[in-house]
Amino acid sequence: QEKRKKLDEKKKVEESERLERKRIFQEREAKKRLRSSNSNNISASPQDANEGDLTNSSLHATNDDKKPVWAKSEVAHKESQEIAVINEEADLLDFVDNLDFEQYAEDLELKSLVSQLSNRIKTLRKEKKRDET
Repeated sequence: QEKRKKLDEKKKVEESERLERKRIFQEREAKKRLRSSNSNNISASPQDANEGDLTNSSLHATNDDKKPVWAKSEVAHKESQEIAVINEEADLLDFVDNLDFEQYAEDLELKSLVSQLSNRIKTLRKEKKRDET
């Protein structure tokens, strides 16, 4: 029971660390998007500047999200691509944070694949030694 309590505490600490990393990542990316939209506003025409402000930015869903790619403005298309990349990165980080290697360590199929790989490595090493002599 003591081990279980320690594991539960460790799991809680890891979960809080994961959530903190995710929060920091999301804040950093939001700042990047904001800087990007501000730089787009400065260099873009007045018509495009309205598309880059916070009300139409990637922080809020707009009707542009439902439009096909060819119907979106260039700014909206770039924003949607940035959002997709950020979401993909967040999903990957979340997957890695929640990955439980112990769960896979007991998997019989994985064990058999690892043993096959190790056998293949041994045979390749033997062949290499034989070729060298």
